[in-house]
Amino acid sequence: MRMRTDQAKLVTSSRVALAMLVVGWLALASGLGAEAARAGPERFIRGYLTALQGRQVESALAALTPETAERWRGFLEFQQFNRYSVLSIASRSPSLLESLSGGRPWRAVEATLVADITEPSGLVWRGSTVIPLEWRDDHWAMARPPFATAGQ
Repeated sequence: MRMRTDQAKLVTSSRVALAMLVVGWLALASGLGAEAARAGPERFIRGYLTALQGRQVESALAALTPETAERWRGFLEFQQFNRYSVLSIASRSPSLLESLSGGRPWRAVEATLVADITEPSGLVWRGSTVIPLEWRDDHWAMARPPFATAGQ
């Protein structure tokens, strides 16, 4: 009799463990689906670089937050002569729990850009930069242009 009780407990424990595993996989799949559905800043950053190297300074300035755009005009006018070859863009978002507890949308707050930069002289160098991002009026905006430092 004791053996049957132990077997029944084992079967019940196995079923509970399997159910928890299934719930975990479903949570993972839904999180990955939600992540894929969010429009990340990668295309926006590539568009900014395309405008900048196409010497479209006004379009590049429009990618910045309105309150910072004029501050960076001289920087962009200088940078427009460079060529940018993007190696990678990685965005960082707060955790879902952090977003829910802080009452903020679950979106990227910064992106790391790694690119090879070719200067007009032909000098090529590899740089990486962290770009602060904001989601405003249904589009991305940068608080600072790539490769600019906060103190400039």
